[in-house]
Amino acid sequence: MRCATGRNANDASQHIRTVQAMGFRENCQHMRTAHNMTQEQLAMLLGVSRQSVNKWEAGKAYPELEKLVKLCDLFGCSLDELVRGDVTCRDEEATAWTPLGGTPQDVSGYDEAARSYAARMAMGIAALCAVESAALLLAGLFPSAGFAHAAPVVASAAALVGLAIGTAIILPARFRRKWFFKDHPFVEDFYTSKQKRQADIERSTGLAIGALLVVSGAVVAFLTGSNAWVAGGLFVLLAGLGVSAAAWGLISGGRCDLDAYNRKALGGLSEQDIDAMDDGDIRARAERAKRVRSVCTVIMLASTALALVLLFVPPLHAQSSFWVPWAVGGIGCCIARARLYPKDGN
Repeated sequence: MRCATGRNANDASQHIRTVQAMGFRENCQHMRTAHNMTQEQLAMLLGVSRQSVNKWEAGKAYPELEKLVKLCDLFGCSLDELVRGDVTCRDEEATAWTPLGGTPQDVSGYDEAARSYAARMAMGIAALCAVESAALLLAGLFPSAGFAHAAPVVASAAALVGLAIGTAIILPARFRRKWFFKDHPFVEDFYTSKQKRQADIERSTGLAIGALLVVSGAVVAFLTGSNAWVAGGLFVLLAGLGVSAAAWGLISGGRCDLDAYNRKALGGLSEQDIDAMDDGDIRARAERAKRVRSVCTVIMLASTALALVLLFVPPLHAQSSFWVPWAVGGIGCCIARARLYPKDGN
């Protein structure tokens, strides 16, 4: 008797879930259509893949509570109406979304966020290198004033100040970028061919200016080589500005590569988020992206440790070259990505 009662309860529970799934499926599809949204646009706003939205509307999957709440906010309905009610009879006014099948739009604010990130990263790098350059130039003047023994101390102290200023600019930008990744792990490619060409121009311009400044720094350092501190200071100043320009060009010009953005966003997902994915292809890409992220993290941590040793161990006399490990680490990360990602880029 108890077994029969238990089976009946399970059957009733399963029936309720099935009815709810059917109601949600119809309601979600109706509300999305009424708001003139494509599946891609809805997925971008919810931070899921288009395949997930497609499965919801096909009744093959059911969203988490967090996504249900976001849907209610987007569609202006209650959770009970969305899950168990019938909203197909409601008269919904089409909002200012792109018509179905029209040109994709930046509904998540991705472009503005990417441009802001590029500018802040360039500013942080420039500030760090400018203060370090000033420290080296100041240290180069100390021997002529009879304070040769104080030169390394002054350089190290000023380098700390530069590191603090650069970090104060770069870290908040990195956190904003991380939060954007978390909120929007999937972004549909909305850029036009003209916008992509403009981004390519920005990338090539930034790289060209960066290369010119680095070469100029090397030439100036060679011409002023009689004073190592001054030569190093001028080189760090020009090379730092060059790296800053190149960083701006790469980040701003690379913002149109949304395949790379989506891969990187997948790499930042937690293990729980990856396990909860119902799309096998997306899950595999997320796991691969997470491996690449782990390898690059190890490489850059090792590079940072070596850079700090060069910067704060005076006997090595390598303060002016403290940035080299980071450059090598960046190249190592590029190699790791090329080896761990397949040729198709997925």
